[in-house]
Amino acid sequence: MTSTGQIADAGIERLSGDDATALVVASANVKNTQAPQGENRQYRLLLTLHREDGRWLVSELEFVA
Repeated sequence: MTSTGQIADAGIERLSGDDATALVVASANVKNTQAPQGENRQYRLLLTLHREDGRWLVSELEFVA
């Protein structure tokens, strides 16, 4: 399976010190044995982030409806 995608939109839901949550809308083209030409998919994600050494790292990722 291969997947290529891009971020369509993103926004910060909550920011508190070194912790944040962000909502992300992504689109991807997924190719596998059942869809060899590729299938377009849309995802909405809720990311929980934590800042460490000046970098924002994802600590949790949840698919949301």
